[in-house]
Amino acid sequence: MQSQKNGARRAEVADLNKASMDGALRDELNPLFVFQMTHNELLVAIATGKLDTVQLAREELANRGMGKAGSWVGFDRAEAEWGL
Repeated sequence: MQSQKNGARRAEVADLNKASMDGALRDELNPLFVFQMTHNELLVAIATGKLDTVQLAREELANRGMGKAGSWVGFDRAEAEWGL
């Protein structure tokens, strides 16, 4: 089971790398690069479950006034949609 999962992940990474190299996927939208500028201490906190990145993303989207559909809904509604 684990080897199938690893193989699927390797294929996914290869596809993302190819799309990046071909210019089909902009770097700022490539999930492989999401942590490139993140300090090691934060990465360790994320990897060990001490930092909830999903919650941080929800808070950031609410701070931008973005709702669950990814469009502007305003700050109050965004907070409500994200359950903050």
